[in-house]
Amino acid sequence: MIGSLLSAISGLPISLYRTFVVEQSYGFNKQTIGFYAKDRLMKYVVMQTILAVIISATLYIVQHSGQYVWLYLWFFSFVVTLVLMTIYPDLIAPLFDSFKPLPDGRLKTSIERLAKSIDFPLKQIYVIEGSKRSAHSNAYFFGFYKNKRIVLFDTLFQDFHRSDNKRHKEGKGFVTTGHHRRVGCSDDEIVSIVAHELGHWYLNHALKYVVIAETILLVYFTLFSQLFQNEILFNAFGFDDNRPVIIAVYLIFRFVLWPMNELLWFAVMCFSRHFESGADAFEKRLKPGAHNRTAIIRLFMDNLGSPVRDPLYESWYDSHPTLLQRLKAFKSE
Repeated sequence: MIGSLLSAISGLPISLYRTFVVEQSYGFNKQTIGFYAKDRLMKYVVMQTILAVIISATLYIVQHSGQYVWLYLWFFSFVVTLVLMTIYPDLIAPLFDSFKPLPDGRLKTSIERLAKSIDFPLKQIYVIEGSKRSAHSNAYFFGFYKNKRIVLFDTLFQDFHRSDNKRHKEGKGFVTTGHHRRVGCSDDEIVSIVAHELGHWYLNHALKYVVIAETILLVYFTLFSQLFQNEILFNAFGFDDNRPVIIAVYLIFRFVLWPMNELLWFAVMCFSRHFESGADAFEKRLKPGAHNRTAIIRLFMDNLGSPVRDPLYESWYDSHPTLLQRLKAFKSE
């Protein structure tokens, strides 16, 4: 808990600079200092509450599970993952953002028709007020089994940017800079973006992510159970007979397994780019046309994405293919 507090405090200057200097200079930041402070505090409290329960349970399992500690830890992590995936959309996310149903109209009808064409169990389409924090735009879906919901950021819409531009002209808001002018997406382009998200569902990418994550955790916990019994390791860090569990967890996961962390990060990024390319290909099959290309271009423009990357940087840090790579994949339409 103390470590988390110190980390939050030490990272605060960088976060403030990124939000109120960098993001502000390009017209992305929509937060006031008061809203920023309240939002950060609420996130910290919610996160620490969840972590307190998880850490306490983890320490109890390590202390009382004996040689099968790896199995009990893995099972506990699996249950926690399912619980958080279940409660986050309905209990946690609404604490920070307002979700409003998408009004009836052409866009809603088009999305519903698209979802029905692949038997996507769509229950509701929401618009989230992402604009109260940032002008960045996005879309995603959530929900288990036949209870799927699609979420669109309000910053995706052209109407949002028109009204925002009006406020700017009236001296009530800041929208554009000399660097950049955001225009939002047309209804057809938003449908293309939704088609990409439906591709993730159709190709079971969420399930595959869970399988990958649980496999990685199983490897971690197996190695931890072996290292926790290693006297040489604890002697190297100055511990003889006494092995504080929380110190052991920190040392093993933070330092001993660090090289493996980096390799696994690289593997996860490779999987992510592969999944994103697969979702693009599905989007192309589900909704062919020029709107696929214009939608991705507008998203990159509105979010000031870089069209090209250094190959080494991209392979290590980017979860999505570059703009040029994605346009090349759409080019064969």
